[in-house]
Amino acid sequence: MVSRRFGMMAAAVMVLGLGGCWQQGPTQKGLYTLDKTKRILIWVDPDPAVTPPAGWTTNVAEDLAQDLFKYQALDRVVSQAQLTELKKDQERFGTLGIADVARETGADVVLYVRVVTLNITSSSDEALTQGSAQVLVKVIDSSGKRLWPPEELEGTEVSASVLPEYTEKQDKTEVASMLRVDLVRDIGRLFHAWQKNESTIRRPK
Repeated sequence: MVSRRFGMMAAAVMVLGLGGCWQQGPTQKGLYTLDKTKRILIWVDPDPAVTPPAGWTTNVAEDLAQDLFKYQALDRVVSQAQLTELKKDQERFGTLGIADVARETGADVVLYVRVVTLNITSSSDEALTQGSAQVLVKVIDSSGKRLWPPEELEGTEVSASVLPEYTEKQDKTEVASMLRVDLVRDIGRLFHAWQKNESTIRRPK
């Protein structure tokens, strides 16, 4: 009789867990609150030595905007099309600082994501593919004032990695997407609250 009761209790616990009743974890606060009255440009800017796949930086910026909208961390965002248009004159664009880009695109604030490293590699026989990325994040207004983090810090570091897997299961394009998803999730968490055991499943597009 005792063992039967234990079995019934264990089954009940399992059902509750699968139903999501115990999925809530402690809430983690974001590190910085964006001013929702300001027009914000998200600029994902690779270092000169970094060569992202075509469209990758724009996709990161657009996905990050969607994430911040979802968690009500911002209301007004400057279109990536305005940044793309500004970049057409590469010679002039190369002379602009972050505050200059803010003013040129009509932004009050720039959420600046500097891509320090982005490595997507395959083994010598092309059987395995893996990847890693590191970015530094900071927030600057159109006057050039650093809003976050403090000036003595180069930026807040966010990194992502994809472990080696057979290329037939994850090629370089998919690895780039997986890195993008992870970076967007973790950059977003700098600016909004999230549940500590919230799902971290990658859903690359």
